[in-house]
Amino acid sequence: MDDERTRKARLIFEHPPISPDHFPAPLSGLVDPPSPTASSSKLRDFRDSCVIPMMQARPDDPNWPAFLRQVEIVLAWRETISPRDRFWRPD
Repeated sequence: MDDERTRKARLIFEHPPISPDHFPAPLSGLVDPPSPTASSSKLRDFRDSCVIPMMQARPDDPNWPAFLRQVEIVLAWRETISPRDRFWRPD
């Protein structure tokens, strides 16, 4: 049991941030991305219903491509984690 808890604690610590570490420009508004414990489907929904439309609406804003890259990093990282080690909500 302790090994499982330690492993999951390590994975929580290693989970990539959902927001970019660095914003290329000042944010033009409030962005509320899902938490690290949110399901992967919630992250995909954030990408598809928020990030991509904002990229299209504000093509000159460099922050939206940064958000898109970061969400893709998180989703790719999650794919490498075995189902028994996942700590986020299931889809």
